[in-house]
Amino acid sequence: MKTQFFGVHTDSEGNYSLLVRNGGVYKLRFSFIGFESQIRDITLKGDTVLNIVLLAKSVMTEEVFVNATRAGEQTPMAYSTVYQRRYFKE
Repeated sequence: MKTQFFGVHTDSEGNYSLLVRNGGVYKLRFSFIGFESQIRDITLKGDTVLNIVLLAKSVMTEEVFVNATRAGEQTPMAYSTVYQRRYFKE
């Protein structure tokens, strides 16, 4: 059995097209950064439509530090004011 690897990417709406010249059994892997990969064994006999939904995957990382410089109206650069969100439970 000959193993070949092909790759395609989706458009901005998630649509893709993979041209396969011969029917048969194929192992397809669907993946995207931040999502769980899926592997499917597919038997192709003609045009086939596959609707695949990837589930979001959590990624555990180390601590993240955010540093900032305070700017004001007299600072010679563009700036934005960021406010703290406060959530109140009733």
